[in-house]
Amino acid sequence: MFIEVSMLDGSQRLVRSAKIVRLRPTFGDVEPEGATLIEVGTQRLFSSEPADAIAARLRGRLQLLQLTTPVGEPVWIDADKVIAIFDADPEQHHPDARSVVCLGDVDQQLAETRSEVVARFDDVA
Repeated sequence: MFIEVSMLDGSQRLVRSAKIVRLRPTFGDVEPEGATLIEVGTQRLFSSEPADAIAARLRGRLQLLQLTTPVGEPVWIDADKVIAIFDADPEQHHPDARSVVCLGDVDQQLAETRSEVVARFDDVA
């Protein structure tokens, strides 16, 4: 099943729902300001739509966990794509990261603790 998303250039793209790993608002100097990052496998797409609107369309299609980045922004992760959860290392990760979720080719740092992340799995089960 596909969802249609609006890209930054105004075009529409059909994205296979089952391949979406995570989505979140963009941040930093290396991503387009005010966009939504949609991680599809190893590809990074940038949408002009708000992340929460895309997440709402994915509910029922993916086992979405809504979590929080270390900078306080929401991030939605497909629970089925989580490979491992571990404690953040203050030497390697953001100072406000408390845990990290491994999603294969990408790690997502989180404000939640490992046990808080695991508890969220019960919310989507």
